[in-house]
Amino acid sequence: MKMLELVRRYAPGRMRAILLLSSVGGLLAGGTVAVANWATATSGRASLSTGFVFLLVLAVMYGAQRAAASRIVEAFEDVQRGLRDDLSRAMSRSPLRAVEQLDARLSRAAGELSYFSSTIEAWASGVQHIVFLGALTLIVGTISTKALVIWLIGVGVGFWRLVPGIRTFRTHGKALGQATGALGERVGHLLDGFVQVKLDGELSRQVVDDMLQATDAVYDRQVKLQQLGVATFTGTFLIIYAFTWGPAAFADADGIGLGPVLGYELVTLVQQGLGPIFGLSVAIPDWARAEAAAAGITEVLDAIPEEPGDAAPLPADGPPPFERIELRGAEFVYDGGGFRVGPIDLSITRGDFILVTGGNGSGKTTLMKMLLGLYPLTRGSLRVDGRAQSPRDRQIYRNRFTAILSGQHLFKQLYGLRQTVDADRVDRLLERFGIEFMVGYADGAFDTLALSTGQRMRLAMVVALLEDRPICVFDEWTANQDPETTRFYYDVVLPELKAQGKTIIAVSHDDRYFDRADRAIAIAEGRMVDDAVAVARGDRPRPDGAPG
Repeated sequence: MKMLELVRRYAPGRMRAILLLSSVGGLLAGGTVAVANWATATSGRASLSTGFVFLLVLAVMYGAQRAAASRIVEAFEDVQRGLRDDLSRAMSRSPLRAVEQLDARLSRAAGELSYFSSTIEAWASGVQHIVFLGALTLIVGTISTKALVIWLIGVGVGFWRLVPGIRTFRTHGKALGQATGALGERVGHLLDGFVQVKLDGELSRQVVDDMLQATDAVYDRQVKLQQLGVATFTGTFLIIYAFTWGPAAFADADGIGLGPVLGYELVTLVQQGLGPIFGLSVAIPDWARAEAAAAGITEVLDAIPEEPGDAAPLPADGPPPFERIELRGAEFVYDGGGFRVGPIDLSITRGDFILVTGGNGSGKTTLMKMLLGLYPLTRGSLRVDGRAQSPRDRQIYRNRFTAILSGQHLFKQLYGLRQTVDADRVDRLLERFGIEFMVGYADGAFDTLALSTGQRMRLAMVVALLEDRPICVFDEWTANQDPETTRFYYDVVLPELKAQGKTIIAVSHDDRYFDRADRAIAIAEGRMVDDAVAVARGDRPRPDGAPG
């Protein structure tokens, strides 16, 4: 089993303790049942000292069971922590393109990892149920071979009846959850669209009808779930009775029965075993789902590649200065021989302000990721002051950049800056970009990220200025800004960065500001083209070297 493999990997010292304590607890639980039966059947020979021994055994049993459950919880926490750590480290060492390709699987793995916490109780109780049923089976075996056969048939039939029923029960429970969610969504629509509801009588009637239908669906699911539960558990009781209590207590001892004394003892044991049978039946689907989740997570972990080579350690005083960055014959081809960007020859001198333009899907963002060292070149080279960058240089190279890319993610905390950032400076920047009333800063973190798209991009600019890196890459960072803010960026912010000696590479479609840049280049169909202004205006000049 994958889960046991993970426990052995991440919690190797706990497996033996879990098995030992679970076995002790289960055997003592079975022993207390046997002693109680014996005392009931032979009340004349029972004594007060026997009762004290019974209580002592009971206390040890509960202690062992509690300790076993605690070790199982700790083992699962170790597995969760180990998988979470391995997943985090693997992602941090993986190439960007690999993470992009695994995006859906990574999201699913994160969800499966969070599911583990809900299965801990099922595993803890399930293990103890197994041991307890094992102990009862041993006790039944001491009664007679016939009793053991009856017992095993009853347990087997009980599981045969319960497990599919519980699986169906869970399926209907999931459907009930979906129906409840649909009802909640309709209630949300009513609240969010209350103005339209009040203004339009027909719309109001249809919205209410839709809500009533959703309410009926929830009710129907609830009734179905209740009926299914009663049918499943009642039917199981009757089947177990037919195969255990009935033959044991009422059939002729010369046939398939046990007679009154042994039959009564087996009936008592069966009653003690019903709880663990039901509990284990409930736990089995959780085990199966946890097993599938464990397999899914380990498959994703195995599928995450590492970037080649060991990255050189970062210099304590930051990345070394540079004079020129070059792409020489640089190409990047998406997997499967799909879209290609390049070959591109581009030289960027320290202090340059370069604007890049092109249509949607032309390859601008891919070019930015090639320049940032995030996409490994399929062909060609990336050079700094004439020296080709190797895998070992990658992190030192990347640390020269601050970037605002399309769909920029924001962290609440200023990771990497918390020890050096000046809170007053953060407040001044928030005010300068007009978002001081939407977001605050204290103790190294912003108090909210619940902002509009345009406000989030302004906050991203605040973070970029705080990072204070020598090269700034901005990809469509003004796309959701009003004209006044856009003009402020081009006429105030970017000139200030250039005056500070920063190198600026910005993606833009607004040819009104192209004259602010030292150079404007254009990308079409993955190639650099002649006339950036023409591309910005919607023309499609031919790529360099293409036939006229």
